[in-house]
Amino acid sequence: MTYRVGYDEIIQEEALDFLLEHNHREAIVQLIIDEADFDPSRRGIERIWQEHFDGREFDNDDAKFIIENSSNEETDSGLWEDQGENEAERTKAWYTFKNDVSEAVGEIYDEIKDAIDTAVSDHRIEDNPDEVAHKGGVAKRMLSNEEKDIHLDAVFDQEGKFVGLSIFNGTLSSFVRAESDEWKGQIHGRTDVPEEVLEVAEVIFKDGGEPSYSDMTEAFIKAYAERAIDDAKAARAPKVLERGSEEERVEIRDYMRMARGTSRGRYPVGKAYVDTKVGSQLYGTEEFDITWANRKLARQLPHLRGMSPSQLKTYYNETFAGPTPTNADEMLAKIEFMILDGADNQELYDVVDEIRAVRAAERDRGMSM
Repeated sequence: MTYRVGYDEIIQEEALDFLLEHNHREAIVQLIIDEADFDPSRRGIERIWQEHFDGREFDNDDAKFIIENSSNEETDSGLWEDQGENEAERTKAWYTFKNDVSEAVGEIYDEIKDAIDTAVSDHRIEDNPDEVAHKGGVAKRMLSNEEKDIHLDAVFDQEGKFVGLSIFNGTLSSFVRAESDEWKGQIHGRTDVPEEVLEVAEVIFKDGGEPSYSDMTEAFIKAYAERAIDDAKAARAPKVLERGSEEERVEIRDYMRMARGTSRGRYPVGKAYVDTKVGSQLYGTEEFDITWANRKLARQLPHLRGMSPSQLKTYYNETFAGPTPTNADEMLAKIEFMILDGADNQELYDVVDEIRAVRAAERDRGMSM
């Protein structure tokens, strides 16, 4: 089995790498707070966008691969004006590649932004909350979610002094006093209330019960964004396979066949990498494809992550090979299965020692295989 990485897969991976980079999240979340579309040239994004691609080089084989597969081929010939044919092709591919990644980032960004916008609208954050009577004072409803029956009330005494916060989740109500030194722990100790709601509660405390609508909304977005970004990643992750399943067996079998004889195939599962800055052909090579397969296997089968090739083979044999054949019929059945399963010469050669052991045992019993 030979796995070939498609260009769309490469672009999606690049887009996720950019969005999931820890140092990029703050800038991405700020874009959402500003209600802006993703634009690589936008202030706050331009620097991290350039840094993400710094040092990358494509050779002419990669350039051809990119241009042939792109849906956003760069057309501004001024970018490669006065360059030789080969250099111009590489420059064109470089801008084309970034165009494709930008489009993919924009699509994922819009998905994240839509999820956050929906969450903000589901949780009504008050700009000018009404006052209602509350145990010798007044309360202001700062945030509510009617469907989940969650609400936060800032509570004030008769003189208008902020005295604390009432948190209700539909079944349990609690009051956190403003004069308490442990108020932050009491708020975040509420595991029955979403973290983004608790972040708004903290803002209410910090502002003495009178935060602005924008401050509360920003706190909510920052907290919810972590979940939305992780959800976008999970939606694009390969399916996690059940341990011991036929799907797992086939994936490991195919990977081991593909990895044999390659340098990256000697890396532990999930640890293979290729240097994208070497300036030699990257895409479409056997080493790139096995690197991709190595990392994909770790995402599909997390319990295999870090296993060396020998450990992976041992795991495969112990999990799927069944008991060691003890007679000729069992040995022939095993070989027949291997052939039907597409075993190559090396795999068949690897069972020679088992065949010899069975023959010796048969001989000792006065039989012949």
